[in-house]
Amino acid sequence: MDLADVDKFLLEKVQHKLNYQASTKLLLVGRKMIVNSILLSSLWYFVSVWGGTKKGILGINHLLNNYFWAGSNHNCRCQIAWDQCCGKKKDWGLNLVDPIEAT
Repeated sequence: MDLADVDKFLLEKVQHKLNYQASTKLLLVGRKMIVNSILLSSLWYFVSVWGGTKKGILGINHLLNNYFWAGSNHNCRCQIAWDQCCGKKKDWGLNLVDPIEAT
């Protein structure tokens, strides 16, 4: 399995989880918990087992960003820059885990 197939596999897995979570209609706080605990933990598991590229992680980051702000995988306009969302609460961030920084 080459890296392009791994990236496609990772995107499909995250997309499947997002489709399920989007049907729950959670508020922003609930979506933050889902992104940090369920989606990113499964991403770390798949990346540690299968690997992946920076491009694939950027694609997943884009999906997570859309889900976080819109509650679905549709493109949306973010209210706050993703870097600030990933910042610490004491710095007025939302304390999200950044998939790019963590890999």
